[in-house]
Amino acid sequence: SGATGQAFELDKQRATSRYLLEHVFGKSKIGKVRLEESAHPFSIKISPNDARVTTRYSAEDLRSSMMGTMHEAGHSLYELGLPQDAHYPAARFLDMVSHESQSLFWERMVGQSKPFADWLAPRLWQDFGYGRYGPDVTKDNFADHLFTSLNQLSKTPIRVEADELHYPLHVKVRFELERELVNGTITAGELPERWDAAYHETLGITPPNQADGVLQDIHWYAGYFGYFPSYSIAAVAAFQLMNSLREQVGDVDEVIRSGKWEPIR
Repeated sequence: SGATGQAFELDKQRATSRYLLEHVFGKSKIGKVRLEESAHPFSIKISPNDARVTTRYSAEDLRSSMMGTMHEAGHSLYELGLPQDAHYPAARFLDMVSHESQSLFWERMVGQSKPFADWLAPRLWQDFGYGRYGPDVTKDNFADHLFTSLNQLSKTPIRVEADELHYPLHVKVRFELERELVNGTITAGELPERWDAAYHETLGITPPNQADGVLQDIHWYAGYFGYFPSYSIAAVAAFQLMNSLREQVGDVDEVIRSGKWEPIR
């Protein structure tokens, strides 16, 4: 929450997430998207005209819902952009690196950028300002404060809430543990203890419980072994996409700052 300890109202957070979706998808696709809530943010395409985006809300952390929404919106935008005839391979996503590059493009390249903070700051100040951040944060410098907040370093046990510097370490822990599982050097029953030990060794923190530890991700339950490294590779691909856009579109920063995102959609 803000410096004064005031909570971020959940109804206003939901409205903010919907506002973000409207700008990511644009008028042509927003009618095909539904926003819901879940314990772990995810997205799924039900049909060529029905995409579901989920996020989660915390009264103490506005960033969590915003970046969750931007990330999952990137996934659904990619799915809705595929050819509608599912009988052909071209109508299916290429691979998980490609999929995650789209979500990380919108989350990191757009959502954590200074132009994004400049664009969104007036709305967030109107909804969540009210002196919430203490006397040093004003309407005039709130965009700078927002940009800093979106990129602050934090040692968290939760992968999806990790900053860009620590995120690859979360991937490293998972990759090494699943490699041991596949090799048979550890059992599933040993995972909680090995997980906590790996986090303590790698990030210097110990998860407070299994929900915030080994049980936080859905990937292994779904059989997605070998998936986690795709996030780190996709982060590089997202950066390459942004560089390519700067060559093709020109002043991408101004496009983001304007809120008219069609050229980068």
